[in-house]
Amino acid sequence: MGSLYLLLALSLMLLAPLRSSAVHPKLNQGSHLSPDNPSDVIVSPGGIFSAGFYPLGLNAYAFAVWFSKPTCCLGHNCTLVWMANRDHPVNGKRSKLLLKETGNLVLTDAAQYNVWATGTATKSNLTTYLQLADSGNLFLRDSEGTILWQSFDSPTDTLLPQQPLSKFTPLVSSRGKGKYSSGFYSSSSMMIMFSVSFLMVMKLQVFIGLIRGFRREGNETWVVSWQAMSQPCMIHGVCGENSVCSYATNTGRTCSCLQVYKQKNPTDWSYGCEPEFDKNAKDFTFIPLLNAEFYGDDFHYFPNKTFKECETECLQSVKCKGFQYKFSDSDGFYDCFHKALLRNGHQTPNFNGDIYIKLPKSYNISDTKKKHFNEILDCPESNTFLLERSYAKRQENGIVKFMLWFASILGGIEIISILLVWLLLYRVSQDKNVAKEGYVSAATGFKRFRFLPKA
Repeated sequence: MGSLYLLLALSLMLLAPLRSSAVHPKLNQGSHLSPDNPSDVIVSPGGIFSAGFYPLGLNAYAFAVWFSKPTCCLGHNCTLVWMANRDHPVNGKRSKLLLKETGNLVLTDAAQYNVWATGTATKSNLTTYLQLADSGNLFLRDSEGTILWQSFDSPTDTLLPQQPLSKFTPLVSSRGKGKYSSGFYSSSSMMIMFSVSFLMVMKLQVFIGLIRGFRREGNETWVVSWQAMSQPCMIHGVCGENSVCSYATNTGRTCSCLQVYKQKNPTDWSYGCEPEFDKNAKDFTFIPLLNAEFYGDDFHYFPNKTFKECETECLQSVKCKGFQYKFSDSDGFYDCFHKALLRNGHQTPNFNGDIYIKLPKSYNISDTKKKHFNEILDCPESNTFLLERSYAKRQENGIVKFMLWFASILGGIEIISILLVWLLLYRVSQDKNVAKEGYVSAATGFKRFRFLPKA
């Protein structure tokens, strides 16, 4: 019987390994976290921050730190403050963050690739652990109290209170709202340190080239309290080529393609727009965009030019994509700017100038083409990309598979044998009882009588 229980226990362990989902105050040496367990996270002592695997898309995860309050569902409006692998998401299966016995913290993708590591090591007689502070700092410390690594030394796009920023640890913008990979902008060399309480949290974030400060009172939503530029549309290349940027306090920054242009990538405005007309045409004309400016990318500048002169010279140049005709308040005449590229466009009612876009005469501008196709910078949730990443097929362990089948078959045979023995013993027991009753009756000669009452 003992061997039967042992085999059954072995079979259950091999067939269905147990998983535990728990909130950890820290990650000890030799332990790991996995995206297979969504609630398997590290939480700071005061419950302000959480660290774990955050979903970036379909079966794509990054190890990150985020605000625990206000309560949010993973992948939905959580405020992320740090990421280990923002540009290399890992698979949701068999990936893990492992704190090795050597003291090195390693993030593996599907148990095959190391996508990120701290590169730390500790003495053989010391132990290490990973812990998350209420400041949002994720740190690796040994048993002597020495900090081997901390996330404050490698920020992503966010600067937290009491976190220093230097030229060696710049902030790098994200690609956009809801897009966590590295963007095109980084902070300049400077040293900044905030000293505020968590009752009024300041969050400094590089978001598509704009440095913003956020505050939050209690558990309310984030509110922009400061930003480096009052006009976000003045950020270089924010909407890409052949597009116009506009800004309103209630809707934020908005990008739109120029007339007769269409967006290149519906999920990312930084790619800009492309023409819907034949660029190799011979006869061209212009369509105006009033009170709009496209700064930069001038290949010719002509002060005090008439409109006709500016237009004619642009038509004669293959390089010219359009021209800016702007009144100079200081000089009292119009300036002409020929554009090699149409970038950094923005439109404001008080701008004293217009841009004229070059296009073929044969192109029919219908009423539907004359409108701007405005798109707020938020991206649709349904737009996801498949990561082209191949994984080696997991090799089956032939010995374990054989032992499993052998244990299962042997256990089944033993169970059937036990049932057969039990049935046999039961039949023998029944036969013995019948024989015993017959022996007692024959030995005593007892007869059954019944007395009748007298008449």
